[in-house]
Amino acid sequence: MPEPTDLRTICSALEHFCLAAALCSIKDDAFVVWNRAFQKRAGVSEKDLAQAQLTSLLLLDESYGGSVLQDPVLDHVVRFVPCVLKKPVTDELVHGRALRRNDGCLLVMLDLPTGDAAFEGFIQGRFVGREEERNRTRQFFHDILSSKILVASFMPTKYTRG
Repeated sequence: MPEPTDLRTICSALEHFCLAAALCSIKDDAFVVWNRAFQKRAGVSEKDLAQAQLTSLLLLDESYGGSVLQDPVLDHVVRFVPCVLKKPVTDELVHGRALRRNDGCLLVMLDLPTGDAAFEGFIQGRFVGREEERNRTRQFFHDILSSKILVASFMPTKYTRG
């Protein structure tokens, strides 16, 4: 990956174009650098953003077969990937696009103009569906295990007294 100061320059320059942008590392599951517009749009403090896991705030649609840029000489492949940022406090979904390199570097840009409302609905539905499935799974295990754990907690007292 390039020097961190070079990465800060990229995000800072994108802010001059009113783009909320962040550079991330998929391998490290972390945000590397971001501009003030991205931090403000994400709705978290700088410290929280630095400590946040990338996958806890950002959903990438890897199945999207969009545009690919490739440099055959340098063996660089860059894919345009739709993404959604979930604001942790309000659960608001912020749509964006990401440029993903084959080395795991990711440039995320939020609030880009879109032209495909159906696609945006698909991404939002997928994100919401994933959250609902997590909640369903939690509830399923809670319903099954909570009564058994309660019964098991009384078992030792029954045998020690009797």
